[in-house]
Amino acid sequence: MDEAITAFIEVRQQRREAKAKVMDALGRAKLADYHGDDSSALWEAVERYGTPKGIEGRLTWQMQDMADTFVAAHPELFVNVEGFATEEAKTPQFAGVDNDGNHILVSGHDALIQLIDTMRRLGDVEGTERLVMFELARFARQNIGTPISITLRRVGGN
Repeated sequence: MDEAITAFIEVRQQRREAKAKVMDALGRAKLADYHGDDSSALWEAVERYGTPKGIEGRLTWQMQDMADTFVAAHPELFVNVEGFATEEAKTPQFAGVDNDGNHILVSGHDALIQLIDTMRRLGDVEGTERLVMFELARFARQNIGTPISITLRRVGGN
């Protein structure tokens, strides 16, 4: 496996571990607050491990940088999926009809996420991680709880 992909997987695992610590501390801090107990150490853990300035946040930005670098260095690996990350692909297109006769519409981003999921289910770790890196490099992060909007990223004018 490519060394850059292996390093990306390692950073992603560290980020997952930090996220687990944040979520545990956050839940326990809110419970302590609810019961009127001292939660200061738990809130400090949330700050230490969370986003945007904690460990999880720093690892998120490290993953973003790794993805940007890898995708820029290997455009030949993404020729078949580059079309998912265009202005035209932001608009959902007809993709078929479901069992109830409803039209299925998917954007390029939707199709990319479905492809990542398929690669993961097939057990293609390297292919999955390459596509995850492409997704990180080409699409801006979404904020939970806000209206969904697809925002393309263009790193270094590419």
